Amino acid sequence: MSERSGDPALRGFCDFKLVRELSPESPAKDRGEFPKHSQGFSTLPLGEPDKNSLSYKWSFLRYDFKTEPLFETFCQRRRPVWEVVMKDILRYFALILFLVLIGQVEVKALEPALVLEKSIKEKSVNPNFVDGKIIISSREGLGALTQEGKEFFKLKLKENQDVITSENGEYFGITTYSPKGSPGSLKAGKFVLHSADGKVLWQIENSRSSAFFIANNGKLVGGILSLEGKRESELIFYNENGDSVFSTRINFFQGLSFSPNGGFVFIRSGTDGLLVFDQKGELKGNYKTCEEFAASPDGDRVACVSNGKLNFYRQGKLISVGKRENILARGMALSPDNRYVSLIDKKTLCLFDFETGEVLWQYNLDQPELSFISIDMSRNADMIIAGVDFDKGRNVTPEERHTKGYVYLFDKEGNLNWEKDLSYKLWNAFIPGVKFSLDGSIFSVTTRESIYLFKIQ
Repeated sequence: MSERSGDPALRGFCDFKLVRELSPESPAKDRGEFPKHSQGFSTLPLGEPDKNSLSYKWSFLRYDFKTEPLFETFCQRRRPVWEVVMKDILRYFALILFLVLIGQVEVKALEPALVLEKSIKEKSVNPNFVDGKIIISSREGLGALTQEGKEFFKLKLKENQDVITSENGEYFGITTYSPKGSPGSLKAGKFVLHSADGKVLWQIENSRSSAFFIANNGKLVGGILSLEGKRESELIFYNENGDSVFSTRINFFQGLSFSPNGGFVFIRSGTDGLLVFDQKGELKGNYKTCEEFAASPDGDRVACVSNGKLNFYRQGKLISVGKRENILARGMALSPDNRYVSLIDKKTLCLFDFETGEVLWQYNLDQPELSFISIDMSRNADMIIAGVDFDKGRNVTPEERHTKGYVYLFDKEGNLNWEKDLSYKLWNAFIPGVKFSLDGSIFSVTTRESIYLFKIQ
């Protein structure tokens, strides 16, 4: 057998082992179809190689017309070491390349691209990014830009005028102070409500209010008749036609805001806490002491920081308490799906589950000079953005103390996926500001000097 299995074409390439002996008299199903060679011998592979093995294996039917009987033999190829190593390297390289490509796709989904950087010349500004437009209001006037930076609306104010916009930028109002007043004199005169394109919707002559607030739907405008902190302030609310619909008196007024859909009014009182009214002036909720809060668009859910604790309410009833204490909140955001609440204090960013109050994750600022300033969440809380300021402390001049900051972008699991350095000369307690568009595809970063738009790739 050793001589017969020494096929010169396979010697040194295969090790042979006798499987069974065949003869011309063997059944055809065992012999198979033999090639019709007139002389010599040949090999016929029977079956496919076993690719899961470190060696290739074939069955060969060996026959020799000069020698009987025929033999079916087994051939196992001995693979050179270099071939084994190279193929394993290629296999692992392909796996690594695949994982890298998958990783790049995931990172790219959270990689923002700068699409607009707009400088602002005015010294006292309130830049605001809304879907489809950028609203820049200041003591000097009001301007509206497209996301590409093209100006499509501009209004210059007089010295005795002031401007206020709704949070979504769809409406703005101009207050004229009289007879020779200014925004600081509190001698209010006429108030005019405009749509975003500058169209006049309604106006009030001889208004007694010193400041106004506009709901996102334009159907409710609130005016306050005295400054914050006074023992008693009167608030008057107007509907979409400019008619007065209700008024209320607030002790130690601390602030007013509307629900995102404009259907509810949230008023903070230094003695009565957070009060919630509907568009008709009916009191819908009283959340007592509330230093900071976030509410759902319909006003149904409210997260409120009270005495260092974060309380979660649904329809005015307490459903859970945040599993973290001693909170001094600087900002809060409720996700559009109402499932999560993000909160920042000076050094910490937390994401809470609204239903259970559990802290899903927490991010801490380690550098003593850093502090959180602003926060916002995208739809479903897939991304969270935060503005951070670098405070050099009191050992420098006021002009040098706040000159740089950062923007942090986190994913839903709390991983810091992206950050950007900022530099500025003018600063206040709201710089840098951050805000997502409604669909979460674009976010803005604002300072008193510039506004930046980033698009999520």
